Amino acid sequence: MPVIDRTNADTLEQLLQHLPSWGDSQQRHTWLHRTLVEHAHWLAQVSGLEGSGHQAAQALVVAFGHDLPTDEQGLTPLCRLLRTMDEQNLVNRARLRPLLAAFACTQGLDPRPIWYGAPYPGMLAFQSSDRPIFFGREAETRALLERMASAGEPNSSDPEARCLLVIGPSGCGKSSLVRAGVWGALADGVEPLLEGRFAETRRWLIEAMLPTDPEPFAAFVNALDRAAGSGLRVREQADLLRKNADDPDSIARLFARLLARQPADARCLLIVDQMEELFTAACDASRDDFLRLLRAALACEPRLQIVATLRSDFYPALEAQPWLQRLLNRAGASYNVPRPGAEELAQMIRKPLSELCLVDADGQPRPIAIENALVRELLRDSADAQGNLALLAFALQARFQAALDGSGCMSLQGYRDAGGLAGILRDRADQALQRFRAEQGLAADAEQSLYCEVFSHLVAIRPEDGTPTRQRARLADFKTPQARALIQALSGEDARLLVCGPQRADGDTGEPDDRVEVTHEALFRAWPDLAAWIEAYREALMRRDGVRREAERWAMERRDALLPRAELIADLHRQLSAKGLWEDLIKEPNPARFLARDHVDELWRLVLGEYEAGAADPPAAATAARELVRLLTNEDRSWTTMQALGARIAGAEPELVQWLRSGLELALARLGEPDALDWY
Repeated sequence: MPVIDRTNADTLEQLLQHLPSWGDSQQRHTWLHRTLVEHAHWLAQVSGLEGSGHQAAQALVVAFGHDLPTDEQGLTPLCRLLRTMDEQNLVNRARLRPLLAAFACTQGLDPRPIWYGAPYPGMLAFQSSDRPIFFGREAETRALLERMASAGEPNSSDPEARCLLVIGPSGCGKSSLVRAGVWGALADGVEPLLEGRFAETRRWLIEAMLPTDPEPFAAFVNALDRAAGSGLRVREQADLLRKNADDPDSIARLFARLLARQPADARCLLIVDQMEELFTAACDASRDDFLRLLRAALACEPRLQIVATLRSDFYPALEAQPWLQRLLNRAGASYNVPRPGAEELAQMIRKPLSELCLVDADGQPRPIAIENALVRELLRDSADAQGNLALLAFALQARFQAALDGSGCMSLQGYRDAGGLAGILRDRADQALQRFRAEQGLAADAEQSLYCEVFSHLVAIRPEDGTPTRQRARLADFKTPQARALIQALSGEDARLLVCGPQRADGDTGEPDDRVEVTHEALFRAWPDLAAWIEAYREALMRRDGVRREAERWAMERRDALLPRAELIADLHRQLSAKGLWEDLIKEPNPARFLARDHVDELWRLVLGEYEAGAADPPAAATAARELVRLLTNEDRSWTTMQALGARIAGAEPELVQWLRSGLELALARLGEPDALDWY
């Protein structure tokens, strides 16, 4: 039976009183009966539960000191209540877990945390909920928390001290460190780590954002809204911030709404993960405004802290950003993530097996062993090379599953038979593709075309050095059933090479917007088929991404001197069409305008696209029609093209004709203004 001494009793009373609804007797009653449903008869005999929160906690602790019945799993009411508190993350886990372990030992139970499924995430980054399986980064986690604690005081006179850049090469584990390390520690309670230096913070509101999910401002508002649970209209708030990126009043109103129902000592941590996405073509138009928003938010809200992860090979891109340069140059504002040493790697391999009570799909304990010889070989194979940390995690996940399905031991021979570090991934990809080919019955040329349709949306090429980087795409962008089938094949449980699922929720409709991305950039080197495809398409992808950047600049500056000449467009058309990239590119609004050739089909498609966009945004429709008229009448247009275009307009629906006429009238009016020549 559990022994409750005075120290344990005091701790347990405090834990109970920290439950979110403990002070409300009705909600307390409901929660206890739901939690202890199998102990309802025992609970009915406990007196004093209807009093104040303090009295109810005392009464329950006294009742826990007597002989207690057990449920079907052998848990007493005390152990069942503690386990529920842990599983629902209702209290400070750092204080709860030692108490839970102590009581579990008195009951003859395994005191280790229970973990369902594989204790290795593969090539996916660790999340905050993965903290129990996150090992080998304790020193780095503590270092980041110490910097946050020393620089993040709410009354600090320097708001920029509350921004920390976490920097390292691709594949070094930056996202995992920040999410499972920092976020996980703050969610658990960091008193054991920092000896009370964050003790004044009763609650942390934490969420992560990705700059291109779907764009920086919406991602910013969406993340804060999820953290605070405030029910904002995300799209509306994002549009407001986009127009007033550094307006203190707008930002102050936003945080007032976010924190209105939070305790006064609550703090907010925003994780800007993969900040390098700001320096890709997708964010050219919004980068500077978004960085101004981050600075203004830190200045306006003293309870906000920001931790951003950034790939070190994007250092050159920071030269044009004075604020980020200043952060890099000041002491304590950036942290370079070191590659884990052999000892840390060994902990990542061994401890998920030894420090957890692993449970199979049937809820039964299933310990898995690992041979020392395999650990030594994994350490050798994962040393040095960039991206090998991700491959190690992938191999561990695969070998764990094999051991779970087989002998219960992760063996050296099994690892070698599977092809080693790179071979496991290659074979996994090949097997997924073989199943896909068998299901679809595709010819070789059709398969290559399908590769292009899928991976051209998921791979971008850095112009500085030709390095491939991953990018997210909307699932809706993949139009053919075969492309969606390939995505499904590569993202399934038996492959996990792509990640496919809802990446954000629309704040106005609540509908998920499914996104697709490569699990990790290590795939670009370790999967031979994909590496060969990237090499064959590298130049074309670079030119495509360059066009996107140039089109974005032209759209912002509206200088026709930036438009490409007809012969350059023709050359682009030849190269990108040969690689199957042209058609998708000219479906994007800015490239479609930027690359508008003297071709009636493309110009008519542009007209229809602008008209549909205008129907979705009526206030901007007339201006869009005016700019379209100017583009359609460009001096490079031939009489034959204009005549054919006129015939199509004449046969169009009256609403479209009227919309174009409104644009023509605005264009004629614009020609009467003093700066008409510059505009035209």
